[in-house]
Amino acid sequence: MLKFGSRFKAQSIISFGPSCLSAEILKSCNQRTATFGFDWFRSGSFHHANFIRYPTEEFLRHYVVCPSLPLVQKNNPLEHESKTSELVKRDTIYGYEVLYNPHRPYNHESYQYFKRAFLRLSIRIDPLHLSNNEDFIPPTLLLTDYINKEHYIHIPDPKKAMLYLQSLFLLRYGYKPKIIILRFNACSDQLFPEKNVSIVSSNQGLILVVPISRSIDDDVLSRRNYYRSLIPLLSEATL
Repeated sequence: MLKFGSRFKAQSIISFGPSCLSAEILKSCNQRTATFGFDWFRSGSFHHANFIRYPTEEFLRHYVVCPSLPLVQKNNPLEHESKTSELVKRDTIYGYEVLYNPHRPYNHESYQYFKRAFLRLSIRIDPLHLSNNEDFIPPTLLLTDYINKEHYIHIPDPKKAMLYLQSLFLLRYGYKPKIIILRFNACSDQLFPEKNVSIVSSNQGLILVVPISRSIDDDVLSRRNYYRSLIPLLSEATL
């Protein structure tokens, strides 16, 4: 039986992938009380759906412990003369095709760490885990990528991603979480001062496009200091 404190139940904003960038931002801004399931994972829409769909232990066993590429039959073999159908990659709406944590070795200690993190997440997002004297406050989900950095463009259609996630939550938990999709616009140091934050608000949440100079982006300490400047923006977005 895993035991951990309850401070994480009050965390208002949770990183939900698709990479560890969202968790890094919240950590830099002192907005994390604990590690949640997808914080340091590379994940995608397929994994988010199955985390919500299946019990945590089953999700861990099938998707976390054994990283694999989601495949699907191309068509129904019974409808073809050859009675044969090939496997093809399953389409993803956003994020990575394989759920994987690149920061930890895959051993028993890490499995226990993963288990605690995903159990925290399942408790935080599910109103049924509350005791009678607790009021449930739906968390805000943070997803982050870049609009123009190679290998970091993970959310091609932010509005579609929002609708997809909210429909999953509504069907499973009976509520629609607020969603923030933060997208960095990497630009030259010369153009950086001229760039402004773009905010698109909708019923699903907020899409923020935030400029970041490449010199800041390339330096870890500078990047984390820059993330701290986003605290007022994130705080306002969660209201």
